[in-house]
Amino acid sequence: MKILVLGTFNEFALEHYYLNGLKRAGADCSYFDIAHDYDTAIETSLLNKFINRLSPSLLFEPCNKKLLQFIGNKQFDAILVFKGMTLYPATLEKLKSHTKLLCCYNPDHPFKFYSTGSGNKNIVNSIDHYDIYFTYAQKIAEQLKQGWKTEAHVIPFGYDDVPQLNAGMGGNPYTQQNLFIGAWDKERMDWLLKIHSVGIVVYGDPNWAKLSNQNRSTNISYGGKPKYGMEYKMALQNAGTIINLLRRQNMEEDSHNMRTFEVPGYGGLLVSNRTKEQSQFFEEDKEAVYFDEVGELNDKLAFLSKNESVANNIKQAAKTRSEKSGYGYSSRSKEMFEIMLKHL
Repeated sequence: MKILVLGTFNEFALEHYYLNGLKRAGADCSYFDIAHDYDTAIETSLLNKFINRLSPSLLFEPCNKKLLQFIGNKQFDAILVFKGMTLYPATLEKLKSHTKLLCCYNPDHPFKFYSTGSGNKNIVNSIDHYDIYFTYAQKIAEQLKQGWKTEAHVIPFGYDDVPQLNAGMGGNPYTQQNLFIGAWDKERMDWLLKIHSVGIVVYGDPNWAKLSNQNRSTNISYGGKPKYGMEYKMALQNAGTIINLLRRQNMEEDSHNMRTFEVPGYGGLLVSNRTKEQSQFFEEDKEAVYFDEVGELNDKLAFLSKNESVANNIKQAAKTRSEKSGYGYSSRSKEMFEIMLKHL
C-alpha cells in the first residue's frame, strides 16, 4: 500500500510517529511538509505576521502550489493529511485524482476552535472532501458522522513505544518533584496557584518565570524551558507526579490529550482532570489519579507525596496497562493502516 503523508515535520511533530508506524505496519510511505513555507514566512517577516492576522490565506498559496508540483503525475493508494490548515479545499479536490483514498487525521477539534492555531476555515470547509476522517475523541467522531455524514474513526493519542528510542533513560534530576509541563495561560495559572499542599515545578515558556517571580507566596517555581525528546521522557519517568490540566475542549468532550498516554507510557504518575475517556483508558487510583476540583487535587497530591510506595505501584500498573493495551503509536498506526486497507 502506497501512502503519502502530508503534515508538519519539525523535529518533535506527531506526524513522525505515524509516518514511522505506518512503515512498520507494511506501508510504502513518503511525505511532504505542507506548512514549512507558511511557518518560514511568519518567522522571518514582520509584514507577514501582520498579513497573517488579517488574511492568512494569502500566505498559504506557496504551500498549495508546491504540493501540487510535488505530486505531479504521482499516484497513491492513500493520501493522509494531518490537520490541513494550509490546504485549500480546491487543492484537496485536485489530490483526489491522485489517490484512491483521501484521509485526514486531526489532533484538534475540526469545527470548534478554542485557541489560535487550532483550526481555520480550511479545516471546516474541507471536512466533507475526505473519504475517512480520523479524530482522537468519541464525541467528535459522532458529531462528524451526524452533522457531516462523514466516515469518522477514533484513533486516540498514544506514546512513543519504539524500544530503541526509550532506551537509556537513566538519571534522576526530577526525583519526587511534582511537575507541570506546558504552555502558560491564565486558566492553568489559576489552577496551579491554588495548589498549596505541595510544591510545583513548571517547565514551559518564560511567562511562568514572571509568575513565580511576581508571586513570592506561591508554591510554583519555574524550572526552565519546555521539555522535549529524551529530556521530556526522563522528566515524566522520574517525577513524583505529573499534573495534567486538560483544555476546555477536552473537558467539554469528556476526552483526553497527549499527556494522558505519554505520562503512563513512559513510567510516570498521571494526575489529571476526571473525564470519561481517561477513566476508560486508566483505572482511577490504580493506574492514574483524577480530580474534579482543586480541593480534591490538593488532598491527592498531599497523600501521594507521603506515600511513595502507593505512587510507585500506580506508575508500574499504568506502564503495564499501556503496554498490554497497545497504547503506543505503533499500535495506533497499525489500526489506522488496517482501516485504510479495509476501505480500499
